[in-house]
Amino acid sequence: MVGNLQHPARTLVTEIPPSPSIGSHIARGAAWMVAMRWLMRVIGLCHTVIIARILSPDDYGVMAMSAVMVELLMTLSDTNVDLALMREPGSPKHIYDSAWTVQLLFGLFACLVVVASAPMLASYYHDPRVTDVMYVLALRPLILGFENVGVVEFRKNLDFAKEFRYAIFRRLSLFVFSIVLAFTLRSYFALAIAAPVSAAVAVAFSFGMSKYRPRLCFSHIGTVWSASKWMILQNASQSALDRSDEFVIGGVASSSAVGNYFVAGQVAPMPTREVAWPLERTLMPVYARIADDADALRTAVINVMGLMGTICIALGVGVMLVAHDLVVTVFGQNWTGAIPFFRWLAIFGIFAALGRPLMPLFFMRRREKSYAILTLIQVVTTFALVIYAAHHFELVAVAAARTLAAGGFFVVLCIAATRIAPLRLSDFARVLWRPALAAGVMIVAVHAVQENDVLPILGLIRDCFTGAAAFGAVQITLWGMAGRPPGPERILLDQTKALIAKIAAPRTARI
Repeated sequence: MVGNLQHPARTLVTEIPPSPSIGSHIARGAAWMVAMRWLMRVIGLCHTVIIARILSPDDYGVMAMSAVMVELLMTLSDTNVDLALMREPGSPKHIYDSAWTVQLLFGLFACLVVVASAPMLASYYHDPRVTDVMYVLALRPLILGFENVGVVEFRKNLDFAKEFRYAIFRRLSLFVFSIVLAFTLRSYFALAIAAPVSAAVAVAFSFGMSKYRPRLCFSHIGTVWSASKWMILQNASQSALDRSDEFVIGGVASSSAVGNYFVAGQVAPMPTREVAWPLERTLMPVYARIADDADALRTAVINVMGLMGTICIALGVGVMLVAHDLVVTVFGQNWTGAIPFFRWLAIFGIFAALGRPLMPLFFMRRREKSYAILTLIQVVTTFALVIYAAHHFELVAVAAARTLAAGGFFVVLCIAATRIAPLRLSDFARVLWRPALAAGVMIVAVHAVQENDVLPILGLIRDCFTGAAAFGAVQITLWGMAGRPPGPERILLDQTKALIAKIAAPRTARI
């Protein structure tokens, strides 16, 4: 075991201190992950807004077209060795070293494939600028292959505070380099150069924050590969899914249209995505602990889905309702072409977010193969719908097709979850019907006040307050009428009371 090694630089500690309950792990971990993700996305949103003010939709379009294939191929270097290591009891150093070796080899492979595919992609888009951008972006997966696998101990030990600092350092590096280069170069090439530079900084951070020093090791690559291969397929499928619509649009529309769609795809689903991702990362180690306790697992999944439904339905429908004023206020009049995409992709974000907490369930029940195959089926279905929409309707139909496919996949995923865990479809319906009905009332209320024309920023503020008030009032009323059963409302209420008590306690003590 690594904890017994004589060399301190290669020591990994995996003893997890006792904790009062699984619920406290979820709450504490989710708090750190939500804070991390939202801070990262605030930085990302500021990055997008600033860059959008510097660069044109055409510049964004060139970068988006290049990133489609690069991000797809980067998933080949993202072997998810961290998830494989979390499933391994203890910390045998040969497993960690083998995992780092696999990560490095796949980073090199992804780099070579990106370089080889650059001329073909430029020919598909009929834009030679894509070739040079891809050559630069190819360095990113190669550099990230050297990232220290020791950082997985942050999450394995439920030390989410360290993971918070690590992720924020990485995100800030990309933000700083991108902004400085954009102001200096005033070109799409600034974003391309910033990607490998920030990757190098991330690798440096990983070695600075973890004392573990990985080495090349081929003895247990088979063990790592057996746990990672289905996650590689799942990640590759997910990446293809995330970029399928942009890839198709790039072949039939101008770079400006691709730029509008790219910004909408990044920002519209952001509120819901930034709730789902932190919870997903928190649930991995938590589900691993209760995988053999059917009652605890069922309760945890239902509570998480209820929270996700309440928050994500409210946020997704809210973004759809304020799309016009949001785009004009934040990005300016040059980006009004993105508004129709915003509306559809905000709803897409709801379905995409609701399915994310189920992925850890599949993995910790050792059904990652099933999840990967389901995701691959979703990719094929989405591509077919998107291609048909792009060639037979206006471009906004592409966003509608992607939303339809995401909704269908969420239903399929819920059905599949009932086959691998002690869950019923009625469990999902029971925690989702109230937020769905509350969202319907919110739509009526916001449309009613939107009949009065005001400045975009004032309209944005008005609609947000109106929507939040309508949704919250209906949700609480329906919960009370149902007898105030255990569920997301109770959890949110208890957490709010605890937060208020915590804030008020020091003041009371001083008095």
